[in-house]
Amino acid sequence: MNFVVVSSANNLDRLKNAEHRLESAKSVVSSLELEAERMRSAVNILRYLNSDVNPCDDFYEFVCGNYDDWDKVKQQPKSIFSGISSFINYQINHLIKFTNFTNSKSRPAELVGTLYKICMDQSKIESRGLEPLRKILKRLDSWPFLDANSSKSNFDWVEFITRSTSMGFDGDYLLEWIISPVRNSTQIELYFSKPRLEFENEIFSNGLADKNVKAYYEYMVDTAVLLGSSRTKAESELLRVLNFEKKLSMMLSYDDEDDFNQTITTTDDLIKTWPGIDWNRLINETLKLYGKSDSDVLVTVLTPLYFSKLEKVLSNTSKRILANYLAWKVIKWSAPYLNEEIQKLHGDYMTKIKEHFEILPRSEACIETTNRFLNLSINYLYVKEYFRDDVKENVVEMVKNIKDMLINVLGAVDWLDEDTKEHAVKKVKEMKILIGYPKKILNGEKLKEYYQNLDVDVDDDFIGSVLSLKLFEKGKNFDLKMNKLDLLEELANFYSPLFVNAYYMPDFNLIAIPTGILQYVFYNNIRPNYINYGKIGSIIGHEITHGFDNRGRKFDKNGNFSDWWSAYTNNTYNKKTTCFVNQYNNYTSQSQSKVDGKLTLNENIADIIGIRMAYLAYQKWVSKNGEEMSLPELQYTPNQLFWIYFANTWCKSKQKHGRWDSLDPHAPSDVRVIGTLSNVPEFSADFECPIGSNMNPIKKCTIW
Repeated sequence: MNFVVVSSANNLDRLKNAEHRLESAKSVVSSLELEAERMRSAVNILRYLNSDVNPCDDFYEFVCGNYDDWDKVKQQPKSIFSGISSFINYQINHLIKFTNFTNSKSRPAELVGTLYKICMDQSKIESRGLEPLRKILKRLDSWPFLDANSSKSNFDWVEFITRSTSMGFDGDYLLEWIISPVRNSTQIELYFSKPRLEFENEIFSNGLADKNVKAYYEYMVDTAVLLGSSRTKAESELLRVLNFEKKLSMMLSYDDEDDFNQTITTTDDLIKTWPGIDWNRLINETLKLYGKSDSDVLVTVLTPLYFSKLEKVLSNTSKRILANYLAWKVIKWSAPYLNEEIQKLHGDYMTKIKEHFEILPRSEACIETTNRFLNLSINYLYVKEYFRDDVKENVVEMVKNIKDMLINVLGAVDWLDEDTKEHAVKKVKEMKILIGYPKKILNGEKLKEYYQNLDVDVDDDFIGSVLSLKLFEKGKNFDLKMNKLDLLEELANFYSPLFVNAYYMPDFNLIAIPTGILQYVFYNNIRPNYINYGKIGSIIGHEITHGFDNRGRKFDKNGNFSDWWSAYTNNTYNKKTTCFVNQYNNYTSQSQSKVDGKLTLNENIADIIGIRMAYLAYQKWVSKNGEEMSLPELQYTPNQLFWIYFANTWCKSKQKHGRWDSLDPHAPSDVRVIGTLSNVPEFSADFECPIGSNMNPIKKCTIW
């Protein structure tokens, strides 16, 4: 065989030519990729756009009007969000099903495999039946109507709550408490508030005439019968329990919570003010769970009016009713983690009260449970497999731009005095951001250390495993608040990639943007930024604004519950919120649901201010980087496309989605779009909407 000898000089020339052709090819591929992305983005809008509608009349119908028509051609998810959730669920399903957990040296992977196996072992769960629940009730010494001879005259509700809490239950059945550290101190502060009940008073007040209350009562009775009670006895006993919870609901009001009529006090003052409640034992037993004593605690009562009413109700309620009520709450929470018979009762009940509730196949339900209680482990597996770091870097810049814009806007607000303005600006500057995942999540040794005290065994009862995980989570949450854990590195344990949303945590002054919402639909590096700012940017702006809604504004830059507003600025703020309440009270959605302006107030404030901050931040980006190209086949400017993509986020199927959940603090999707954009002057300017048109009313609501 003959070989051709080529000089090194010729080799160098050929290398240069090859490199040049490679770069040219890359450029062509990059251009094609960009063009394909622009076409894809245009298609995603054109599918749902109803160009027969005037955008100044009904912007939601203009952007989303053909969503259901497209569904007839190609089956669509009921919403953009649910479509992403389904896709992520598929990814995690694939991870869990095809990861070999048996010989895994990774503690997070091992825990995921163990919990998933326990959940999927239906035969073992069925063989144990309701025995795990009976053991729980025995430990709590409760559900007296199963014992005809028990009057429960010596029942101690404080002991029940503290004991159930020590087992992993929430215990927030008569009252709710939040534990928070006192900054730069070993002390902690206990915040006491009213509980979260099954329904608001507006529903409970109608009694069994309301379909939701009737379904709840039937569920209670059927569960009691399943546990061994006669139906007649169950109906009698549980009607009293239902009426007791109804009575509790009558003691709650939006105003009590929204105004945060707080009382800062000591344990001694609590006892003097409400002597009918055993505060000493309630506080001491709660603190024992966290290795603290009452000498380390300060107390704040957030809803004193409620506790005055609670004291009277407790003194006038039989111990038997109290015992039955509290035990019922434990049973209801436990039902999804027990055998098929009681799970079915729970699922049937949920489908009656929630139109969109879906009973999942066993494998999907187990994935959801594993994800719920092992968020950090699921994050670990998901990020390793799917997440791109360049997404995180670009979103960090976007967050900074939106925060900077809010700081600029706050600086120009004429009704804020200088001291309040300074507090507000500092709060934005010191707002912590957790995007995607913390780097330490990929550190196997760090995670092994994190989980070292958690014991989940494959032979455990399913409900027992879940309670162990709940108790572990409570301890970690407390350590986090006491600054024993690094906040931004460990908070990933408190959300998961399946969570397709972002959220604000007022007690940490922190925004979390999980991996779940950093998917293609909301963010992509190679598409125009008017899409990214209209999508994920509006959500980031929304969450930042939650720091200044009617609840978030009660917390300072460090996450402490603190009144940093002057009397004048506080009164002015409250007057401005009246505009929002009145406006949204006048909305009726496409599903014929009447909107509650008070219930949806905080979300409406966040929507309106958040989208405006995202828009202004995008304008600043354009001033630095130049105007972007529009999209093919769409005769809209980049600014108009910003608003179109924001609205596109909220497109939903009218047929699949049904009526709005009256307890949802978010307005229905069509109202969110119309109500939000009709209050933003920049939107009306970009679409040249006449003053007085539906999308450009003369009177607009705003805070800043």
